[in-house]
Amino acid sequence: MQVPKYAQPGQPARELEVNLELKVIADVGLIGFPNVGKSTLLSRVTNAEPKIANYHFTTLNPNLGVVDLDGAKGFVMADIPGLIEGASEGVGLGHEFLRHIPHFWACGGFLLPLQSNHYPHIKYMNIKSAEFEISNTDVKKCPEGFKPEYAFIGRSNVGKSSLINMLTNRIGLAKTSSTPGKTMLINHFIINDEWYIVDLPGYGYARRGKDSREQLSKIIRSYILGREQMTNLFVLVDSRHKPQKIDLEFMKWLGENGVPFSIVFTKMDKLGREAGTRNVNEYKKTLLEQWEELPPIFITSSEDRRGRDELLDYIGAINEELKKQ
Repeated sequence: MQVPKYAQPGQPARELEVNLELKVIADVGLIGFPNVGKSTLLSRVTNAEPKIANYHFTTLNPNLGVVDLDGAKGFVMADIPGLIEGASEGVGLGHEFLRHIPHFWACGGFLLPLQSNHYPHIKYMNIKSAEFEISNTDVKKCPEGFKPEYAFIGRSNVGKSSLINMLTNRIGLAKTSSTPGKTMLINHFIINDEWYIVDLPGYGYARRGKDSREQLSKIIRSYILGREQMTNLFVLVDSRHKPQKIDLEFMKWLGENGVPFSIVFTKMDKLGREAGTRNVNEYKKTLLEQWEELPPIFITSSEDRRGRDELLDYIGAINEELKKQ
């Protein structure tokens, strides 16, 4: 019987919990802002069937597809969840998004968002004419035709009418009032005889009676869900206030119904730069508690005309894309 002549001294045991993750490996990665067409491109050049919709937050996990080439070796293409500002610091999908990128830097492409400040050849829109056309409470009586409509909505007295007047350079085009709840109708304004600005009734005015609130809610919902010409909904938020439950619930409802929308912070001139930035960042943080990605966000002031060019850039770029379809 052989007896070991040497024994290695034992050491304290160590316990480890290790998470092993297989990274997505592809030859080409589609990287870009939310809702710029990454999933659509993937579905056209491969047999992949990613979720596609005309609103943000549709791609939450990478999608893979194989591109077949006649007489050549094919390759794998990946549709990556949308990139948003601050992703490297954990905002939105944060590292959940960025961890898939290292494989793609050499050959990956970047799809630009539908905003003209990312298209140097598109200048901000020149509004040559802006005229009131019609007011009503019945979506079926809205203007006929297929001109795109950009609707503006928000809590009562958030500054919708003032913002519309600033965008169009027409003082008094949309009726302003210091009394909340003044806008009670769907108001259409024809711009350059090519597209519409729509001033919707404000929501959340507590002093209205229950019947009146329900009637306005019906008008708002029927337009948003039933008006095919509505291209984008701009949700106005007063930058002076912390996130309000009614605004957050309204945006959640928009997301659940697949409504394309953007957030417009108003009255930024009422705050200092530091306070304004702090409030906007707090709002973003609150939104990201429920949303994977943020919609387009604009900072505005009807007093100093802040954000005018950016909003018109955005609308102009969308209109240009619509003309190509």
